Amino acid sequence: MKADIIKMLKERQGYVSGQELCRQLGVSRTAVWKVIKQLEAEGYEIQAVRNKGYCLVEMTDRLSGAEIESCIKGGLIGNRVVYFEETDSTNTRAKALAEEGAPEGTLVVAEKQNAGKGRRGRGWSSPPGSGIWMSVILRPDMEPSRASMLTLVAALGVSEGISRVTGIMPGIKWPNDLVLSGKKICGILTEMTTELDSIQYVVIGMGINVNTDEIPPERKDIKLIPKAITNVETTLMYLTDLFIFALTMRDRASNDRYGTLIRDAKDYIAQNYSNSDFSLNMIATHIGVSPSYFSSIFKQETGQSFVEYLTKSRIDKACGLLKCTTLRTAEIGERVGYNDPHYFSSTFKKITGQSPKEFKAKEVKNES
Repeated sequence: MKADIIKMLKERQGYVSGQELCRQLGVSRTAVWKVIKQLEAEGYEIQAVRNKGYCLVEMTDRLSGAEIESCIKGGLIGNRVVYFEETDSTNTRAKALAEEGAPEGTLVVAEKQNAGKGRRGRGWSSPPGSGIWMSVILRPDMEPSRASMLTLVAALGVSEGISRVTGIMPGIKWPNDLVLSGKKICGILTEMTTELDSIQYVVIGMGINVNTDEIPPERKDIKLIPKAITNVETTLMYLTDLFIFALTMRDRASNDRYGTLIRDAKDYIAQNYSNSDFSLNMIATHIGVSPSYFSSIFKQETGQSFVEYLTKSRIDKACGLLKCTTLRTAEIGERVGYNDPHYFSSTFKKITGQSPKEFKAKEVKNES
């Protein structure tokens, strides 16, 4: 149910009534309220307004089974999600599940790995909150000798996924690493179990460094040139990857990497702050990036979360209206995007240290 509620809140760019959630999920209002509280505890910022319902203002940057399930839109991969807060290795867990008969497409994800696997028996540093550690179970109908191509398919898939979310295309270091600026950002480990001339299952593990502050010594100074390029086909493939990588580095070298995106976002906020349904999903859709990516970049570039910036913008506008108009507090709240006067007053006091009435009285006193 948690994944269903997250998905409904994401898809609706505005408020979803508690009654609608109850009707769609076939549960009580109390059950919905409990899940909302659980989501808030996990880092989701959800605005609850009387007679309107719930609105997802900002998502958490934390992986969870429910969050992952809410993002999956059908298809083979992810038809079953197995999530661990902490485990030894997602590949180890996936192989155990495959032995137990887990279906093809089962996705195993962990927030932290204690014994992450790299190639040739090396370890893979996997602290919590620093990356995406996942493995997928496949049962392909092919000869074992051809299974190595699945590693390249996975590399291309991860590269395309990163490009879609960030606008940056990583290079592929033949055959199973992704690199940016000469540093390894993703490693892929494929493990296989066979029976005679057929494949019983393949487990493809992918570790993507997302918020990694320090790269372990064994991952530094990655060479971009493969040790061996065996034929024309692989040569062309490598050169294509290198060409894309060079163009990406050129674009990233611009002086204002995210400037246009942030300026566009601020202009959009200035135009729509008075809309009570204004949400992170709306602005991310307008900018053309995912909500989680926009949230991360906005905070990185401005020092404030989207919610903090929007709230400050609304309260600043409210202060201006309180200074120069005779409108009632509730009317001012509505003009700056707060339909609930009590919520407006409490937010105003939280930001300014005084209630709207106290602020108004002080301004009147200063003028006299």
